[in-house]
Amino acid sequence: MGSTKQAFICSVALLCLETIFVNAAPDWVPPEVFDMVAEDKARCMGEHGTTQAQIDEVDKGNW
Repeated sequence: MGSTKQAFICSVALLCLETIFVNAAPDWVPPEVFDMVAEDKARCMGEHGTTQAQIDEVDKGNW
């Protein structure tokens, strides 16, 4: 799989995680879950060279 394709897939996955766990999380979700997702996000971004700017663009709908 190409690096660009991996970065795109990672961005989409991170967008989904962010939407599920940050934007639409129910009140009963413990803070530890948010910490866990943040660590996974940082790891994934590092592995695939994805930047926060790329994630922000996808979040805005700019694929």
